[in-house]
Amino acid sequence: MATVLMKWLETSPEQYDRGIHLLTLGRLNRVHRELVDEFVQPEMRVLEIGCGTGALTLAMARQGAQVTGIDVSPEMLGLAGQRVVEAELQEQVALKLMDAAFVGETFPPHSFDLIVASLSLSEMPLEQQPYLLAACRDLLAEGGRLVVLDETRQQRQVPRWFVGLLRLPLALLTWILTRTGTRPLVGFGALLAQAGYTLSLIHISEPTR
Repeated sequence: MATVLMKWLETSPEQYDRGIHLLTLGRLNRVHRELVDEFVQPEMRVLEIGCGTGALTLAMARQGAQVTGIDVSPEMLGLAGQRVVEAELQEQVALKLMDAAFVGETFPPHSFDLIVASLSLSEMPLEQQPYLLAACRDLLAEGGRLVVLDETRQQRQVPRWFVGLLRLPLALLTWILTRTGTRPLVGFGALLAQAGYTLSLIHISEPTR
């Protein structure tokens, strides 16, 4: 275990996708494919919060969407930009270095048909989540959707120390690459309802199991 953790300490953004694939046993890739197939349409205006290295960004752009990806990591965003150029999708993808807390004052109201947050809300401070959800609601066009893919706290009777041990690799990898902490979402359905959303479908990825 110690050897593996040391290797993570040497991880670069180029290794992030491989690390996430291993830590989620490939499930995150599957859920991303389902998201694109189910929610993304040609010409759709999409905002991706926490686009990271751009894997999901490119998938949505290849589906024909106009994607704006934001992230707080210059390194991750730099790699995403390289991948966009290599895929020749510059006309469909715009990348911005920014904190998600500023989306409400950066983009005009009703400017997106779909907003996607994959493994990003769990990196945010608890007090920031309600504000972000409210801002995203205002950014959605009529009939628009917010899709959240993230980890939630175990509802079953599992010792908290055991859950913490299982999710340690993902938390460590996130800190190394983004210098942000991560915590499972708690009571997220209620939080969505308070922000004015109608909860119809939410994909949940549990990367630590």
